[in-house]
Amino acid sequence: MYRFSPVLRSLTAALAIIVVTPVLSKTVPSVVLQCDVQTHPQICSALAEALQQKLPDQSLVIVDPADALEPPAPALTIRYREQNRTQDWLVGQLIWQVQQEPPVTGPALELSVMDKNLQGIDLASFAEALIQISGLRISNPTD
Repeated sequence: MYRFSPVLRSLTAALAIIVVTPVLSKTVPSVVLQCDVQTHPQICSALAEALQQKLPDQSLVIVDPADALEPPAPALTIRYREQNRTQDWLVGQLIWQVQQEPPVTGPALELSVMDKNLQGIDLASFAEALIQISGLRISNPTD
């Protein structure tokens, strides 16, 4: 009978955790936010926070819009589309889709400030308003 040394036993256990964890973590998020975090980090963060407040019982994942979503589809997919932006002005909209239904394009919302640049607090209220006017099914995305 072979005996493993304590070091080898620890390495074997660590390898098992590394190999098994990705397989076990393949759960489908209930809400996917497609937002270009590289280009729009503040608005993506503000949208994620606002969605978490509106959907506290749902799992939310942020992905790059260029990345294809692998099946099965999440219950709700939300994409942020920025139409225009300057230091003190922003126009954007949400496009959302419940599973295999056709996508719904929400209205564009504009935010402008005077005598300063757009900041996180401005974007937080913009994100909340954008969610509110978009017509999102936020009570239960699988209905």
